[in-house]
Amino acid sequence: KNYKTMIFAPSLTNEKDNSMKAVSIAREIENVLTEHNRRFGDKVMFGLGVHNGEMIIESPKGGEFKFNSIGNTMPYVKRIADSTSYGIGVSEMVHRRILGKVKSDRIEGTNYWRIGKIRDRETHSDFIGKFMARQKRDAMKK
Repeated sequence: KNYKTMIFAPSLTNEKDNSMKAVSIAREIENVLTEHNRRFGDKVMFGLGVHNGEMIIESPKGGEFKFNSIGNTMPYVKRIADSTSYGIGVSEMVHRRILGKVKSDRIEGTNYWRIGKIRDRETHSDFIGKFMARQKRDAMKK
């Protein structure tokens, strides 16, 4: 099959946990492919898989990265993508890390989860912060 792989290594992204970043980018890819399928006759069959596993990543001087999967990381994420069919599937490990940030359902007969809605709390965080500060200030006045 034709697989494309994206790797979010902490050494490259400067973040400790890239699970939510990977799911958010997978959502953007899903939206682009869904829009393509809506607008054009040639449909793209796709499934997106997100998993957190160990890999060896080399950064040679030429700037092109080389990576090797340790254990079953790559076959596992490919199985997730195959079982998802038109959506985003995540492994149990990723599901536990993003539990409060997304709504997801278990894919029947598997140990994978299909991502439903991603809760975007960043959009309203400024308003909520100001609201909470005002509530504390008003409580102190009383």
